[in-house]
Amino acid sequence: MDPVDLLPSAEAARWASDLLRPLDSLPARTRGQLLSTVSLALRFTAVRTAKIMGVSRKTVRSRMVRAGELLGMDLDDVRVRTALRLALQLRDRPTVPGRHDPGLPALIGTDAGRAEARNVLGALDTDARNLHHTLGARTLADCSVGVTAQRLCLHPQTVPEHLRSAGALLARELTAGGVDVYEHEEEPVCPPRPHGHDHGRRRRRDRCLIRQRGERNLRELGGTVCTSGSIPANDKHEVCFGGTHKALSYWGRAELWDADTGERVGTIATKPYRYQQTCVGGLDGQHYYERGTGGDFKGDVWND
Repeated sequence: MDPVDLLPSAEAARWASDLLRPLDSLPARTRGQLLSTVSLALRFTAVRTAKIMGVSRKTVRSRMVRAGELLGMDLDDVRVRTALRLALQLRDRPTVPGRHDPGLPALIGTDAGRAEARNVLGALDTDARNLHHTLGARTLADCSVGVTAQRLCLHPQTVPEHLRSAGALLARELTAGGVDVYEHEEEPVCPPRPHGHDHGRRRRRDRCLIRQRGERNLRELGGTVCTSGSIPANDKHEVCFGGTHKALSYWGRAELWDADTGERVGTIATKPYRYQQTCVGGLDGQHYYERGTGGDFKGDVWND
């Protein structure tokens, strides 16, 4: 079943119309170009979109930037892009004028929508590698494989493997699409050392090497963020967490977060080779997880 068919038709169309209304003031040709570009770029890569439309990749990017500015949307966020893609699918449906826009959470939070989500995602429970957590972390990382691997303390090649396994279980392609319009490079690829006196190319290479070295240092010297799987609070309404660093030069902190509210509920400083732990009380949620910052972090979260 197409998830769009689960949405209340008139209300969903009204939400889509309100979301896209800032584009109505544009000339018809400009509006058509933006909508066509956005619709394709959210489904395919920028290179593929450019070939389909007969324009350059730079044109695709500039149109996406302009659409984001006009709509007041942060298109670097994969969740925002998903909402926009849904609005584009719904924009041609008839609306009911004069009624209040219920908002996207109300549209997708119906009993039928939740039941369909549980039914679809339940297929992931057959795999013991907690693919739910990988998919959630990838969403929060805006589909960046490198950031997802870093936050989950996984090897970068493990994340695509998880995505392929999840895609097979869900009967969906999870590694394709237009993410390269926004994908952040994990490390810039610098041009080779130029021969002769090409000073312009030499300067570009030097700037690239400086950026490359800086990003590598950020990852290796304190830029790591690892997250654990989520657990509920226990009968005493508390969750405990802790961690340490497996290298003398690293310091950081362990943080306890509520996945449902997005709020940090506890924090503790962590030290090398000295395990620090604490418990946070007064908790009633079902999904708490730990984030550890700093190099070579090892941590745990528990509720027993």
